[in-house]
Amino acid sequence: MISAYGNERPSPGRDRVLTVIAFSYPPATMRSIAERCGISATTARQHVKALLARGFIDTRYNEHGRAIGYRFLRDARRWGKTLVSGVLVGAGDIETLRIAPEFDFEVDNVAFQFTATAPPRLFEVLYGEGDNEACLFAAGGGIDVTVFGATGFMRHLFRWQLLPAGVPVRVIARIPAGDTLGVSFTGRRPFEVYPVSGTTEEFKNESRRLLEAAAEALGSDGDSDYGEVS
Repeated sequence: MISAYGNERPSPGRDRVLTVIAFSYPPATMRSIAERCGISATTARQHVKALLARGFIDTRYNEHGRAIGYRFLRDARRWGKTLVSGVLVGAGDIETLRIAPEFDFEVDNVAFQFTATAPPRLFEVLYGEGDNEACLFAAGGGIDVTVFGATGFMRHLFRWQLLPAGVPVRVIARIPAGDTLGVSFTGRRPFEVYPVSGTTEEFKNESRRLLEAAAEALGSDGDSDYGEVS
């Protein structure tokens, strides 16, 4: 299993932690992860934190709401860097730029490019439409878009915002007549989904295949200590 995120270098230690979690029953705990991987509790905690942040695993809870371990997510995805953007020509009034990603998108930063002598003023950034509309940003009198620049204090305002495929983002701003405003959201999108989705039997077969590959990669003699797939 490769737990690399986007263009990250693969981490053998984190891959091994992911394998332990994927094939543990009952759910792997921080202590069992450290013991099975032969690493310290601090290192195990760092790997688990990274896997949680990247969506490869989640936390399991019992009926009392107490955390009991970690679970591998079947639909964990490998993400890579990308951007979505749009351009609007101003008419001297408040204009709306609509951007709708064709894929799930996790925002890292937003950049505004403009040709005006005076920077456009941003009023709102809205996500969704109709009853599902949400406001990501609002400024009653508008705000100079330069505050989102490389040295601006609002540069990463939208970081970690998740935008499902097809859901539009609307940027509302006043642009001087004849000038243009370009808006670019940089971030990440999923490129791969694994293990295979499908029937329970297909998932079991894929799980066995991954278990055998993991055992071989880790130098196992074939009798895995990660639990059986029943």
